[in-house]
Amino acid sequence: MSTKFTMIKQDGSSAIEEIIHSTNNKTTMVIFKSGGTYVYKGIPEKTIGTWSSAKSVGKFFQKKIKGEYTSTKI
Repeated sequence: MSTKFTMIKQDGSSAIEEIIHSTNNKTTMVIFKSGGTYVYKGIPEKTIGTWSSAKSVGKFFQKKIKGEYTSTKI
């Protein structure tokens, strides 16, 4: 089975460089402009959809993702 990845927009974010979500293994990689990269596990598809359409992906991350889901720095 091939892995499906979804890129989430991050236009204008001062902190987030890139967000990549894998629907197959339910992981989301967040690459920060400061150089850090974190993998988050278990974020529901509905939350990913809301995040991808958020006016500010950085603010959404701070309020709804950070501290709410298990993460690993890579």
